[in-house]
Amino acid sequence: MNSRQKNVTKIVAITIVSMLIAIGVEFYMFNQYGYSLSSAAIWGRVSLIIFLAIVLILLAAWDAHFSNYATILIMLYYLIIDLGGVMQVRHRTSIGGIIMQMLSLAGVLVCLYGIGLGIRQRTLHNRAVYEQTHQTVNKSKAKKDAKK
Repeated sequence: MNSRQKNVTKIVAITIVSMLIAIGVEFYMFNQYGYSLSSAAIWGRVSLIIFLAIVLILLAAWDAHFSNYATILIMLYYLIIDLGGVMQVRHRTSIGGIIMQMLSLAGVLVCLYGIGLGIRQRTLHNRAVYEQTHQTVNKSKAKKDAKK
């Protein structure tokens, strides 16, 4: 397994973990503010979070050119959700508030790691493009030298 495949595997795993944490934070925050958990507002946000995770996983598996930008942007979105969970907890000293803050902080760390993976994904993509271009140039030079 080369480093690009390992990075894609890590991105998929981190995306799933950060998605689950973001969904948990969203449920807790909506419940804290008195929304019913069957509300359309909640399920709209949760479906957006799930949709973004699916898009990111497909782009990473497909190894699209712009998947690294999508990784960084979606992880930033999840990071904002997790930061909201840290900052907007009403009952900070209750057991639920402490657990939510710990979960949100874990989500922040996971998202920061995901952003780092997105940057690494871009670096690996640039390296592969450079190596492919460099090999093409060397082959064309070898053909010119063989003709002489």
